Amino acid sequence: FANDKDYGAFWTVLFNEFELSKQMLLKLSGHTALMENYPAEKRSIAVREKIVLPLVLIQHFALEQLQGEVTEQEQQSLEKLAIRTVYGIVNAGRNLA
Repeated sequence: FANDKDYGAFWTVLFNEFELSKQMLLKLSGHTALMENYPAEKRSIAVREKIVLPLVLIQHFALEQLQGEVTEQEQQSLEKLAIRTVYGIVNAGRNLA
């Protein structure tokens, strides 16, 4: 994402802030990894990310396509696709426990 012409600068700022926050959190906690003391929850999140990431990419694709020239039928299909990805993303967030 850092090389994206439209969002590269924003991505770089966001990523750097994430890294700084992670560094500070690890320093404050005295841990060497995030969720070090919660291996089951850490695995659960890793599995969930494997489910959610493709949905986010599909959603992003659909929304990006809707920004361009599309037929009415394509628009309806892309809108439906984007909305349906929301269900999976929200459901994965609900099942955090």
